[in-house]
Amino acid sequence: MSLEQMMWIAAGGALGTLLRALITMRFRGLFPWSTLFVNVAGSLLIGLLVAWARFGPGLEHWQHGFDIGGFCGSFTTFSSFSYQTAVLWREGR
Repeated sequence: MSLEQMMWIAAGGALGTLLRALITMRFRGLFPWSTLFVNVAGSLLIGLLVAWARFGPGLEHWQHGFDIGGFCGSFTTFSSFSYQTAVLWREGR
């Protein structure tokens, strides 16, 4: 993997993390709806991008790393889902 590819992945990851944090801050409540939303939306986006890469005109190599590995990977982290599920369980919700 080249330095350029790593930089594209890192840039996508930074944007995905930032967007996830903004959505989470905006929609706070008793149930972590923001986590559900970002995981569903991000999974749908990953599916669309993979289909586009496979059956459409395709993605450039840098776009694949930026979009799927970087942005979607950081946007849909399973660790946030796991943590919030454990908190809900502990609180009896």
